[in-house]
Amino acid sequence: MDDPMPFLRLGVRPIALGRPGLSGGCGVTRIAAGALAVALSAMATGWGAAAPSAQARATKSDRSHSKAKKRHRVVHRALVRKSASTARGGRLLTRIKTGGTAGGGRGGGTGTGGTGGSTGTTSGGSTPPGLYVDGASHGGRCSDARTAAEVSFQTPWCSLAAAANLAPAGSTVFVRGGSYTSLVAPQLRALDLRGYDAERPVVAGLAVGGQGFSFRGFKFTDTVSLTNFDGATIADNEIALTPSGASTPNGIALTPPGSNLTISGNYIHDGNTAVLTRQPGGVSPFTNFNISGNRFERNGGVVMHINYGNHWVVRGNEFADNGRFANIDPNVHPDAIHIVGADDDLLFDSNFVHSTTGGRGFLFQPSGGTQTRVVVQNNVVAGSTSDFALRVTCGTPGMRIVNNTFAMGSAVQGTGLHLGISQTMPTPNVVVENNILRHFQVDSGSYPVTFANADYNVVDVREPSTPTPVGPHDLAGPASFVGLSAPAWNAHLATGSVGIGAADPAAAPALDADGDARVGTPDIGAFEFGS
Repeated sequence: MDDPMPFLRLGVRPIALGRPGLSGGCGVTRIAAGALAVALSAMATGWGAAAPSAQARATKSDRSHSKAKKRHRVVHRALVRKSASTARGGRLLTRIKTGGTAGGGRGGGTGTGGTGGSTGTTSGGSTPPGLYVDGASHGGRCSDARTAAEVSFQTPWCSLAAAANLAPAGSTVFVRGGSYTSLVAPQLRALDLRGYDAERPVVAGLAVGGQGFSFRGFKFTDTVSLTNFDGATIADNEIALTPSGASTPNGIALTPPGSNLTISGNYIHDGNTAVLTRQPGGVSPFTNFNISGNRFERNGGVVMHINYGNHWVVRGNEFADNGRFANIDPNVHPDAIHIVGADDDLLFDSNFVHSTTGGRGFLFQPSGGTQTRVVVQNNVVAGSTSDFALRVTCGTPGMRIVNNTFAMGSAVQGTGLHLGISQTMPTPNVVVENNILRHFQVDSGSYPVTFANADYNVVDVREPSTPTPVGPHDLAGPASFVGLSAPAWNAHLATGSVGIGAADPAAAPALDADGDARVGTPDIGAFEFGS
């Protein structure tokens, strides 16, 4: 692609997941410290269009339904945004600065996340105040012998290491274009490091920790590794990795303790795991994370690995053509997100997963405890491979799965929405409402999945001879979409589709995946019709 930005080497490789029922809880195999546990392949072609006669009958009412909603959205948007912020699941403990403009997840996966590059100069072209690193001496001869008081645009430092060692806490450090060696700073001060203007300096990875630091507008060519951190921001960067088989680097690798992290607006591609959380010793939960508006593309491992996360918001990210690649790992189980450990208060909202390379959806697999207060809403998972869009092994009490669009290849056993695959602990009071499901399967077992509500879903196929529920307001699929196939990947409902005006308003999130208000009788799936 001409401009990839519109949107450490850790030495840890994924280990294929064993058969369900192995030790560790809910089918998780306990593995060596720092390694991953992963599982299968995925995604779906577009839905068949509704019969012409049915579409003709529905067209008039659909249009009036859409117009009425649009009239109300402007009036109610501010109100519903306020109510949406209090939704259960993913409640951040403190306000986190976003560190960049979150994009992505709108308009059926148009991929606006990860613009990259900071704004370095003012509108009048003046030099912004701050400290400068200029290894190529663009603005003046560089020297690392200078004190911070001596540094300016014309008299810069040469290296990132000099800035890390000499810049006072609270400083903004602009980095000019050029190539820089990896920065190693175990306890970095609270510095705001930014690529100058649109120059996007190239850095060979990070290995940093500390409090209150941020990196914006860089191009990293090896792993961004954070250890022992609090209040950090990684925003609007490109992490451009090079496939190299078993040595393929990860994108962002996180080692505890870690809290109050923002990862937003980044473009992470061609690596192994894009976002990896490690627990190399005693368990230390990662707390208060905001991962939003990123684009993850052509990664060949589990794309996002969450291991003991508390209070996470994962919103508006695009997972594009991740999967199996011969030059990374042709046998990987390429989950978009794999959640292991004992986790609490997680929100997965308005993410868009699409793949023609074997990628698949979200896998919840508790170990060492349960996964509580989990909400999965407004997500789209689609692709050409038959596999799961959302799989839960067990141990997610009260989980809410609402207003998602899950369209995965053929509707065969083990695909689509798949609950209770390994029942080593109870999974009670699950809510499954307002979803579009190509395939729905609930397995039987020693600790059966039970439901607080399972209704108002559009279901193509229920797995026969299983306790998969049938709600009194469920509708038979398939739904019709504007264009849910490559390259458009547009998951908006088409005129006349089943599911329009058929959702349960009491269960629907206040906003759809486009950020538009759901008013009146909402629609089933991730997007409101006509949004």
